[in-house]
Order: sequence, then structure tokens, then C-alpha cells
Amino acid sequence: MRFFGFRLAMFDLLTHGSAAWKKIQHRALGLLGNHRNGRSFGNGGPEKQRQSECWNLWDRPSHELDIELAINFLHLCSIITIIFLPKATLNMAALRTSSRSLMRSAAGVVGAATRSNIVAVASSSSRTAANRTISTSAARSSDSLFVHRDTDYNNPDIPFQFNEENAKMAQEIISHYPEQYKKAAVIPLLDLGQRQNSGWVSISVMNYVAKLLEMPPMRVYEVATFYTMFNREPVGQYFLQLCTTTPCMLGGCGSTKILEALESKLGIKAGQTTKDKKFTLVEVECLGACANAPMIQINDDYYEDLTPESMNNIIEKLSKGEKVKPGPQSGRHSSENAAGRTALTSEPYGPGKHCVPEFA
Repeated sequence: MRFFGFRLAMFDLLTHGSAAWKKIQHRALGLLGNHRNGRSFGNGGPEKQRQSECWNLWDRPSHELDIELAINFLHLCSIITIIFLPKATLNMAALRTSSRSLMRSAAGVVGAATRSNIVAVASSSSRTAANRTISTSAARSSDSLFVHRDTDYNNPDIPFQFNEENAKMAQEIISHYPEQYKKAAVIPLLDLGQRQNSGWVSISVMNYVAKLLEMPPMRVYEVATFYTMFNREPVGQYFLQLCTTTPCMLGGCGSTKILEALESKLGIKAGQTTKDKKFTLVEVECLGACANAPMIQINDDYYEDLTPESMNNIIEKLSKGEKVKPGPQSGRHSSENAAGRTALTSEPYGPGKHCVPEFA
């Protein structure tokens, strides 16, 4: 009911202009003045009559609600006093606008004006500060519309089925589950289909998995659209997933330099594929190798402790069809520190060693 009262006041304001504001301000200040003088609207007289005319929307146990309303209206007055509402936006007679749509219109104008004021203040107060850009990562290959759209490369008429090797593997996976729960194999089978289908899951792959597991296709679509590991758009032969989360942004040379090196070397931006369909570059969130930052995942392998030079070297070798050893590219073993191993420097002892005789 309180919100309803606020809407009525806004409606009165937008239809009667500045006169309504003076009326609202007068009422709000009157509420505060009555409270300071120890009076409330429950004492009778003109105040009680004004209460019944204006605010008879709910039963208030005390004058505290009056004070709250007064403060709310004063805040509202200060906001609208600062922000100018064009009359053309509030032309109800011409548009025959309802109170709800009028409120939305007013909110839009207020929001636009507020944003412009914020931009003006920010620009004026940061003249001496260095400019900083705000960027967003490109869309992933898994971020397609949840609603499928048929294309010449992705439609149900394109046939798909597991090859002989993958068909045997699929049956092996399904055999791990009870007959009535074989639909639980949907994730490994989708992964198997993605690997056979050049790294992405098409609508034909989803339909085939649904038929194989005897489950509604919609259930398979739900899984494929939920997990970002399933690419629903084609990717290149080498799928480059560069981590740009905070540890990789700060660790080593920083993932920003790695991204710049990749974009320069491949001639593409994040979210794009090279013309020869060999490389697809995307930004991803944490891949769990923070101690070896910055790092990148290429297909199934991690390449860590990267520098722009080592990243370019990896791309050159992959372009030539050569194999690159995964793991740290700095020469260290696993995630050891710069000083090498400082603990567990000898082989760990087996069970029973150093035990008291009665427990040996």
C-alpha cells in the first residue's frame, strides 16, 4: 500500500507539474513539523482531515510512518528537482498513457538524465587521472542462443552417428549405469560426440545421443546448453582457451600480454577463428592452474608459465603440425617455486615406518 501511495503521488506530480510538487513538499514538511511539535495526525482537526484525504490507504499504529513518508517524499522532491523532466515525455493527453506506463516513461527519463549527470561529473573530476578502458570478453563458442536456429552447417537433416570405435566406447560407458538410469551417461556421450564432430556439438549430435539413451531430446538440449565445455558453434583444429581471470592477469607477465601476442600472431580477436579453420581463440575463467600463471588450455592440454615469446613458439610449432610438450614452459617442474623443491626432498617412507614396536 505504501508503494501504491507513492505511485499516486507520482501520478499527481506528472499530471499537474510544479504545483503538485509544492503541494507534496508542503505536506511532507508539515508532517515533520507536526512531529517536532509533538503532534500527530491522530489528534483531530485539519491535520486529521488532510490525513483522511491524502493518506487513508492503510492503518498506521503510530506517527512513525508519517515521518517515514515525509522523509521519502523529501528525497523524491530533491531527486526530481535536480533532474528536469521534459514535458513532451509526459504528454498523457496525446498518448492516453496509463499510470503504469507513465511511471516507466518517467523512470526512463530520470535514469537517462542521471546517467548523463554521472558521466559529466566523472569526466570533470577525473581530468588529471589517466584514462582507463573497460572491456568485456568476447562471446564463447558455448554462448549461442539457447533456442536453436537451423543453418546450412547445423540442422537436423545433417546425419550423425558414432563411428565403430566410438560406438563401442559408448556402449562401454552406458554399461556402467543401470538400465533404467542409462540417461545418466548423457554428459560423457555428448563429450564423445563433440570429439568426433571436430570439437563442437551440433543439433544432430544431440538428437543422436537422445535416441541412443532413449530420452527426450529436450533433456539433452538442457545439458548441452548448460555446460560451457560443450561448444555449440564450430571451432578450429586447435581450440585456444586463454585464462584471463585475476591470478593470470597478475601472474608472470600477465595474460593481457599473452592475449595481445596471440591476436597479433593469429590475426584474429578473442572469439574468432582463423580463416584456415586451424585456431579458435577464446577467453575463459579460472582453469585451476593459478600457481603457473599465465596459462592457456589448447584442446585437452595445459601450457603454463607463458611469455609472449613462448606463446608464439607454441603457435608456430602447432601450425607446422609439430607436437608441443604440455606443462610449464619455463623449465620448472610442475608448480615448484623458483628455489626448487624445499619439502619432500626424499622418497616418502612406507606404512609402519617409525611406528612403536607394538604397532609395527
